[in-house]
Amino acid sequence: MGEIIKIGIPVVLSNCLVAVIALGMNSILMGLSSLAPGIYVIYIRLQSFVIMPSSGMRSAGISIIAYNYGAKEKERIMDTLWKSLHVNAVIAAAGIFVFLAFPAQLLAMFNASGDMMEMGIPALRFIAAALLLTTTTQILSGFLQAMGQGMASFLVSISQAVFLLLFAWIFARTGSTTLVWLAFPAMEIIRFAIAAVMVRWTYQGKIVKLQTAQAG
Repeated sequence: MGEIIKIGIPVVLSNCLVAVIALGMNSILMGLSSLAPGIYVIYIRLQSFVIMPSSGMRSAGISIIAYNYGAKEKERIMDTLWKSLHVNAVIAAAGIFVFLAFPAQLLAMFNASGDMMEMGIPALRFIAAALLLTTTTQILSGFLQAMGQGMASFLVSISQAVFLLLFAWIFARTGSTTLVWLAFPAMEIIRFAIAAVMVRWTYQGKIVKLQTAQAG
């Protein structure tokens, strides 16, 4: 029971951060333009088409990796992680291409006005540029969770809220809505770096030892 609570509580807290990010971003964007929050909502809806496959692979990967960790199957653990990352990269690349090449058409699906088009086209391109990092970090976070590193996974999640809102607030001081959108790729770079470090530590601390135990 204790192990379940140890892993489950960080997951619950991570899910709560979604509301915190939404409230914080809407507050910051409303201070700059009445259109900006609408663009943010449109992007969140559109990116779900890229995020959802990644979430599916993350959920499946958690089960497979956790099972194989219990079975001490080091090769299967790493094979599952790498295959998830490779498939994710293909899906994310396709999503990035669509956002970069057809932002006007995507916004037109929501009956965007001329002013919203003017503000929304660069916004979609700036934010979508980080989609590969977004989905890759999601896969890495799932790997940490599968390996019983609930707090490490939570640290990756909370870094999203902290750095996104921090960068958005700093860029908003310039009065430029365009710069605020840069908070997304800036945050994702840091979040990915944190996740990569956590995965490396987990690999060295658990999987390498698992390999040593097998050899013994």
